[in-house]
Amino acid sequence: MDIKLFIILLVAIIFLTVVFIGDIRSFLKKKPVKKRYKIEPKILEKLTPEFQIGYLINKERNKLGIHPLLFDIKTSYLAKRRIDEMIENNKLSHELMNDERAELIESGADIVGENIAYGYTNIEALILAFMKSEGHRKNILSQNYNWCGIATKEKYYCILFVGDSEV
Repeated sequence: MDIKLFIILLVAIIFLTVVFIGDIRSFLKKKPVKKRYKIEPKILEKLTPEFQIGYLINKERNKLGIHPLLFDIKTSYLAKRRIDEMIENNKLSHELMNDERAELIESGADIVGENIAYGYTNIEALILAFMKSEGHRKNILSQNYNWCGIATKEKYYCILFVGDSEV
């Protein structure tokens, strides 16, 4: 294995473990995580847009003592599928989410939310815009959500927020 690929994979695994899983005991008890999310800007900008978005969302949640969202691969796949639908229809819309919502509910979700956006070239500007929008901010800061899926493509962004009553 190439050493650069090994290092990138190792950094990604460590990042996922620290940022998205956080303190699992606090998460399961729905108690606030006490640690602060801090990543140097030089490192943050080298991460994929999806990791940057997840990090910044959990950073906002952490400021208010809200448990971090876990990152889910299947939910991210569904978020990517949402983006593909919007690109195919050339329309930024929540209207087409029925299949993804049904699939998540079949998988055990009780509640599903979605933040979508288009045109941002800066992830921090995207999160700032979401935080200034009442509905988007509510999704980001809701204690009812336990995990998320994040996808980006061609300046489209989709974050699916998911919660279940068992946690």
